[in-house]
Parts: sequence; C-alpha cells; structure tokens
Amino acid sequence: MSEATSAAQSEPASEQILRPVLTYPSGEPPAPGEFREIAPSIRWIRMPMPGPLNHINLWSLADIGGYTLVDSGMRTDEIQQAWQKLFSRGVAGESVVRVLITHMHPDHVGMAGWLASKFSCRIWMTRQEYLYCRVLMSDTGRVAPEQVINFFTRAGWGAGALESYQARFGNFGRHIHALPDSFRRLVDREQFPVGDALWRVVVGTGHSPEHACFYCAEKKLLSRPCEIHLHPALMIDKGRLRRRPMRGSVHLTQR
Repeated sequence: MSEATSAAQSEPASEQILRPVLTYPSGEPPAPGEFREIAPSIRWIRMPMPGPLNHINLWSLADIGGYTLVDSGMRTDEIQQAWQKLFSRGVAGESVVRVLITHMHPDHVGMAGWLASKFSCRIWMTRQEYLYCRVLMSDTGRVAPEQVINFFTRAGWGAGALESYQARFGNFGRHIHALPDSFRRLVDREQFPVGDALWRVVVGTGHSPEHACFYCAEKKLLSRPCEIHLHPALMIDKGRLRRRPMRGSVHLTQR
C-alpha cells in the first residue's frame, strides 16, 4: 500500500494529508462477464452494482466436477446476462457444484437462488444469515415499523434520513431471487474441501448477523467480503436494534 496520492502531492505542503491507496497485485479488474485468474484454480469475477459502490467482487474456485462460487451478485438483468456470458466462457467448468454465500445482503445473495436452480446445486450459508434473509424478504411491500422509526429518531436521524429510510423500506426482497427451502448450514471453524484444498469458515458478527469468511491456510488466502476492512461497514437494522456490531467486527479482526 502506497502512502500518498498524486492529489495529495499537488496540495500545499502545509495541507498535504497522507492518504492510503490500495494497490491490486492482480492487475486491472475483469469486466462484467469476464474473469481473471489470480491464483491456481481461483478466478476473480467482478459484477456491476447500482449505487456509489458500483461493483462487487465474486470468486470462482475450481472443484471436483465443476466450480464452487463464492457469492452471487444482486438480482438484476445486467448481472444475469453477465453470468450467462461467464458460463458460455467456461467459468463454471462442467457445472456449478455449490454456491457459498458469505451473508444475506442483496449484492451477495441476490442471484444465489437463480444459480442454485440453474445448476441443481445447494446454497451453503450460516443459519442466521439464511433465516434472517428470509425474514427481511417477507417485509417486501410493507411500511417501516414505528418501533424502528422511533429507534433511529432517538439515534439522531433527521427528517430527511428518516424519509429516505421509509421510502426504501420493503424493497429488500425485490433485489433477491427466491431462496431454496433448504440449505447446507455453515458453522464457525468448520473445514471443508474445495478441489484439492481445505477451507475453514471464520464467522464475524459486525457487518451482518453471522457473516462467513473463508480461509485457506495452504494457499494463504482469505475471502472476507465485508467483515474485515480498514473502515468496516457495520450494520444496525430493524432486527438488531440492541446489538453492538463494533464488538463483533473487532473480535473477528483479532482472530
């Protein structure tokens, strides 16, 4: 990681601020519908996303009989077309044998149900993420509960923020394909093989209820989509009003 940007260098010396810049060792990110191999048997996929984040990184791991996918992208026509293009280029080998979902936010789980149906494979998730996703999907079309509005009001939200939240409430399920009625449960610290390598589940609770990261000691790789960051995105929503997400994120980082 370098310590200064060209923008910082152009500022007066008295006002220069050292800003961290991430350097990606694997080169330019792949375009939608393309992939980049970043390590033997591991492919980097990048899907477009609406909003300021504008993209999400997904992964394809070579497995016995096909590929294991890590996360799926949000439910949009653009992402579905990108997946179709990837499959035509052989990103899934013979087939997708399972879909690992790190957590229940739409940009990660949105296409999982579609992928599971297309390839007759199972979704692997932690129990809280699967069940909580089903709960939030049931809110589709509902108005924001008064209890939640009262909570955010006490937390200091202004009228504009509350109005925006109320307008967006109930849209969660519109960004997610229906999940299968069953799933394969992931448990903290369990290990499972993917191809010829062993991966371990590492659970964090800051960004979402039971966020699964995946660590392979042999390859020295950690897949940790949203739980470990320099500035972690901690989530408080209607089902977790009294939780302390910072504690869960710090605990995982220490592990």
